[in-house]
Amino acid sequence: MPFQRGAPFEIHFHVQSTGFNVTVNGNHFVHYNHRVPLKSVDTIMINGIVSLSCVSIQAPCFPTVPPSEQKYILPFYVSIPGGLSPGKSMIVNGSVLPSAYWFVINLRCGNDIALHLNPRFQDNVVIRTNQSNGTWGPEERSLLSDMPFIRGQTFQVWLLCDAVCLKAFVNGKHLFDYNHRVKNLPSINVLEVAGDIHLTYVKIE
Repeated sequence: MPFQRGAPFEIHFHVQSTGFNVTVNGNHFVHYNHRVPLKSVDTIMINGIVSLSCVSIQAPCFPTVPPSEQKYILPFYVSIPGGLSPGKSMIVNGSVLPSAYWFVINLRCGNDIALHLNPRFQDNVVIRTNQSNGTWGPEERSLLSDMPFIRGQTFQVWLLCDAVCLKAFVNGKHLFDYNHRVKNLPSINVLEVAGDIHLTYVKIE
């Protein structure tokens, strides 16, 4: 039983071709086979004695045009309209080069970096930190699951902003929470991607 009275929770429904893959607090809970046609599923309802803090519905995270027509030159920069705010999310799809050493996903605010997400393949770690006035902050390395980035394989990073942190999901699994170090969320208005990857898709919503 993953739900406890008085304790916060996070439920993630990942829609797959055969059913819903459900995680609770980052842990696999159940795979629920579809019983009705997916096209008829058009509403989510939450009811009961619960305090609801955030609901986010993500569209399919793949390009609508063939990958060969997508051209992303690294380093890649894109503005975040209005900056960050609770409920805003960013999706980054790509593939890791077979000889990769590292890549980065940065959320920038001016010359500072609010989040520096840095997988390092030599050390098998995913570093998270910030940079302010040219000085790096303390590093965070612990993960809620195993290292998800593998040389030669594709990946999807989904960053979801809430009031206190950024929640990071990789390939549908909750990887870490990163508490906001830059409190002025609207000032975080640029997404940067660089390093040893092929970038195939970016979406901000």
